[in-house]
Amino acid sequence: MKKIQDLFLGRVNCIQWLLGILALSLPPSIMLAVIAQLVEPETDVIATAFPFIAGLLLIPAFVLSISLHIRRMHDINLNGFYLILAFIPLINLYYLYLLLKKGDEGINTYGEPPKKSRILSVVFNTQSEQTPIS
Repeated sequence: MKKIQDLFLGRVNCIQWLLGILALSLPPSIMLAVIAQLVEPETDVIATAFPFIAGLLLIPAFVLSISLHIRRMHDINLNGFYLILAFIPLINLYYLYLLLKKGDEGINTYGEPPKKSRILSVVFNTQSEQTPIS
């Protein structure tokens, strides 16, 4: 199994990033919606555990989402710390521009350009070994 740090290496292009975010967002959302519909708030034990269940479902998705954002910044040859811009009002519009910007054509500081891959290999970064160029 790959180390957690390996999730943050390499690059993803704009389309891979968008599909990855969708792949991470939809399954937990559907599962939580189904659970919410099946729960009766006054009588069900699951109703009291619902926030805990939601948290357990969303933690892995959150980590993988951060990984995708950082690798997207790597594609335009920027450090992953640019992700902080997403949390600053109005400046987050510049971050959105960066996410949608075309990536570097050739090799940059963070490795080779992303190859076409299946979406799960993009999300879990199981593509060929990509290490930053020193």
